[in-house]
Amino acid sequence: MDSLGLERQSTDGGSLHAYCDGTTIRLLVADYYGETVDGTLRFYFDHDSLFFVFVETRRGHPNGKDAYPKRTMIERERFYFTSDRLIRWLGPKNKPQSVSTSAAKQQEDELLADARRLRATMPACQPKYAPE
Repeated sequence: MDSLGLERQSTDGGSLHAYCDGTTIRLLVADYYGETVDGTLRFYFDHDSLFFVFVETRRGHPNGKDAYPKRTMIERERFYFTSDRLIRWLGPKNKPQSVSTSAAKQQEDELLADARRLRATMPACQPKYAPE
């Protein structure tokens, strides 16, 4: 993350990988590591258009003994897009969520912004910033 200019995205580091078909990005995988939470976001593209985002969040059970408990609580969410619009949202345990709420609009805006920012970092599947 640091070598790509994304050091403020994750408190304890992370990584960003682009998977391509020629010069077209098909999948971006962003891993974020924090003190108490880790996360992975997978952004899937078709013809440069975001169509699916898979979000996995990992947390530890607070037990009063460990400041950083083992991350055993895992939540997964799925977001489906068409023409930059959130059309379906499956929350934890694949429970359908309404896409007409303010929370859905906020998720839509944040995921689209993240996808744009991360794609701009990796134009034509080659990082703008080369690690030293």
